[in-house]
Amino acid sequence: MKNNNIKLYLFLILFIFIGCSENSLTTKPSDFILKTTTPEAVGMNSQILDSAYIQAESTGFIDGLLVIRNDYIVSEKYYNGFNINKPHNVMSVSKSFLSAITGLALDKGHIDSLDEKVLNYFPEYIYPEIDPRKYDITIRHLLTMRMGITGETEDNYGVYWELYNSE
Repeated sequence: MKNNNIKLYLFLILFIFIGCSENSLTTKPSDFILKTTTPEAVGMNSQILDSAYIQAESTGFIDGLLVIRNDYIVSEKYYNGFNINKPHNVMSVSKSFLSAITGLALDKGHIDSLDEKVLNYFPEYIYPEIDPRKYDITIRHLLTMRMGITGETEDNYGVYWELYNSE
């Protein structure tokens, strides 16, 4: 049972990481079940909310702001050329979700340690020619997006970019 739970959590981590790329984004906020309402209908002051949006826009680095309260979309605004239909690279945001999911798995006892080896949970991905260094990749490595292989920091962004933009 524990092995199946850890597979589920690791699958969720992988799903969120892959699902957050621009090329795989197939849904938009309006596709979700949440309905919209006014700020006042959920006890919010629309003037304060408008101030928050003005402040967000003035930063120059916020591309969108979505306010949800009591399961209702209260308001959303986009900046810097973004809109509800334009996918956005959210790799850094996905790290927060991955950390939260992993924290839940640790809290519930589905994972004993962040230092557990990933391949222990996925023996079906072991093949005769596998790079032996892959046996040492841990959950911690996935969370920090460092696979634990020496030399991985040597200009791998170019390789990553090709993978990220591949079909």
